[in-house]
Amino acid sequence: MQNESIRYNRAECTDKTLIELFLRQSRSGNLAFHDQEYPYTIPMAYIWHKGAFYMHGASEGKKNRLREQNNKVCFTVSEDYGTVIGAIPADIGTAYMSVVAFGEVEILTDLDLATEVMNAMLDKYVPNYFPKPMKPEFLDKYRSSLGTRTVVWELKPLQMSAKRSAHDPMKLFFTGRTRQMEIELEIK
Repeated sequence: MQNESIRYNRAECTDKTLIELFLRQSRSGNLAFHDQEYPYTIPMAYIWHKGAFYMHGASEGKKNRLREQNNKVCFTVSEDYGTVIGAIPADIGTAYMSVVAFGEVEILTDLDLATEVMNAMLDKYVPNYFPKPMKPEFLDKYRSSLGTRTVVWELKPLQMSAKRSAHDPMKLFFTGRTRQMEIELEIK
C-alpha cells in the first residue's frame, strides 16, 4: 500500500499520546469494505487495544461475506466538536479529530484473546456493570436469538493517519450567536 501524505498538513496530528487517548475514548467508527460496484460502510463499536482495533458481531451476514471475499478494509474514527466561527463565511470551520486506518480484518481464533477483548469492550461501554468478567466458555457457547455465534474481529493497521482541528472554546458557534454580536463585542 502506497502511503499518501495528507494534503492539508496543518491538520495532521502526529502526537501518539493524543491519538491513543482519542482512540480509547471514541465510541464508534466506520468500517468500509469493497462490495462490487459500491463501497459498503457500517458503523461499529470498537476498542483500541494493544495497537489494534477490535470489533465484534454475528458470525454470519453481509460483513462476514464481504470479509471473506476481500478482507482489506478502511476503518475511520471521527469526532465533531462543533462549528468554529469566523469573521467571513470562508473562515467558518469544524473542530474535529479523525483517524483513518487501512489494513486486513481477521477473525480471532484464539478464544482467550477474544475473551480478553470482549471484557475490555464491556469495560469501555458498560464499566462495572457485570460483577465478574466474561469467561471463555460463555463466549464459545453463546448463540444469539438467530442461532449465530459471536466473532471478534482484529484489524492491525498497516497504515494509519490522524487529523485534528484544534479550537478555542470561545470560538465555537452556539444557537443565538450572530456575527453582529461579535462585531459589537469587538467595538467595545
